[in-house]
Amino acid sequence: MSNDPVYAKIGAGVVLIDPTGISVKADINTTNSVDAALAWGDGGEYVFFHTDYLWVKYNYIKVDEEFIHPYFGIGMRIMNHDYERWERHDKKNSTMIGMRIPGGVLYSFKAVPIEVFAEGAFIMNLVPETSGDLDIAVGARFLF
Repeated sequence: MSNDPVYAKIGAGVVLIDPTGISVKADINTTNSVDAALAWGDGGEYVFFHTDYLWVKYNYIKVDEEFIHPYFGIGMRIMNHDYERWERHDKKNSTMIGMRIPGGVLYSFKAVPIEVFAEGAFIMNLVPETSGDLDIAVGARFLF
């Protein structure tokens, strides 16, 4: 039996918790991927888009006959919030742009073309002001 991870060139699915939306991932090679999500949160108080460049360590943690694959990356996030409902930021500026540093784990099923993931990401907002934020999510993607 091969130790090669079950992965495909493209995966598409959902991301849940905070944010909630759609998620896609494309493998560049056996170590690197790019991902993106278009999501919303807090009852529609904000919508955002993020994209990341990821380094994936395939076949790193063995669980029975399967593997958990940790990853980390760097990317960016653009978020637009409803400033009438969201009191956390400047009411004059409803769009924030920042750097994103994600880390998480992937689990790819060998029997079916599905991967699940759990991720945390530190966000350093740079525009319109400097502030920090944290995204936490779980999700699943169907692999093509």
